[in-house]
Amino acid sequence: MSYAVFLEVLARAVSDQKFRQEIFEDPANALRGYDLTPEEVALFNGLDESNWDAFVAQYGSLGPDGSIHPGTGT
Repeated sequence: MSYAVFLEVLARAVSDQKFRQEIFEDPANALRGYDLTPEEVALFNGLDESNWDAFVAQYGSLGPDGSIHPGTGT
């Protein structure tokens, strides 16, 4: 996996509420087809509305239009 693919998934989840909800409900299925390692898929496990913003903040910041601006990651 490249960090670019991880950011692509994250950006899609930020901008696409339906996709984000799919990640909350069934991350393994929602992320099928993306070149992510099992560890990276596991990062999405347990996410919901209550911890989503904090998760995104670890990898960048949200712009006023809902877009993600990549940070340094963790």
